[in-house]
Amino acid sequence: MPDYAVEVNGQVVLVVEVKQRITRRRGQDWEGVVEAKQLRRYMRARSCPGLLIDAHEVHLFGSETGDPQQTAARSSASTTLVEQVADMLPTQVRSSGGYQEMLRGLQAESLVLPPLGNVAPTDVQSLGEWWWGSTALRYQDLYTFDPVFLGRVVRQEDVFTLAHVGHGANSHALTLVTRLGPLAICLQIAYGGAYRDRDVERASANRWFRQVSELAQHGVTSEPPRHMLIYSDFSGFQALVSLDEVEKGGRSVVHEQRLDSEVELFTLASELVQRRRP
Repeated sequence: MPDYAVEVNGQVVLVVEVKQRITRRRGQDWEGVVEAKQLRRYMRARSCPGLLIDAHEVHLFGSETGDPQQTAARSSASTTLVEQVADMLPTQVRSSGGYQEMLRGLQAESLVLPPLGNVAPTDVQSLGEWWWGSTALRYQDLYTFDPVFLGRVVRQEDVFTLAHVGHGANSHALTLVTRLGPLAICLQIAYGGAYRDRDVERASANRWFRQVSELAQHGVTSEPPRHMLIYSDFSGFQALVSLDEVEKGGRSVVHEQRLDSEVELFTLASELVQRRRP
């Protein structure tokens, strides 16, 4: 967790890390600075800018790579730095109408925001009622939740999709598709059925989304995914599988490699993202 987080309407729009000293050598690339890496993990997990502060300087990071957008000595920092932070926030908060609509929808249902991965808030569009994403996947594909189809989608491009899909009185679910560097996340969580307990469903969805957010804190890289964490309340499977194996073996691979517990699933996923972390 960051030392501080600034929230607007329940949404984190700025993260702040405070250190006694930043361990950066003169001329060293910021990509290799431990404290900057830590801040950027929090930035990626929340899709927002960040401030890195030590006893001498304040560094404003507006993107997840490169040098700080602005650096100021604490002894001489003026309102200019504050104004630059303020100028940056509307871009992150305003983003697109679709992103803002998604935030309002989640807040109305008391649901947490899952990580966008490498997708910018400005790329999230409203695609239908309770359906947002960076890529216009077919509604039917989100409902059938075919592992081979999902594996092909996450390999093609950075993607984020969150949709409430289903049919009939009780077969409804929240479907999430996102990429965290080497790991793609595909979840189908029962939600909104006429005969289900909404509080129980909400707790389940938030538990899954929070665990995905914890994975994102290990770092969201630009490398293509090689594995997929997949879970479906409808199909009854949860597995961490190779995308190559799914492409060759189809749905049967997911069933053959399914895990017994949610704890085991996220333990293995955490080990994978940390092992492949640059």
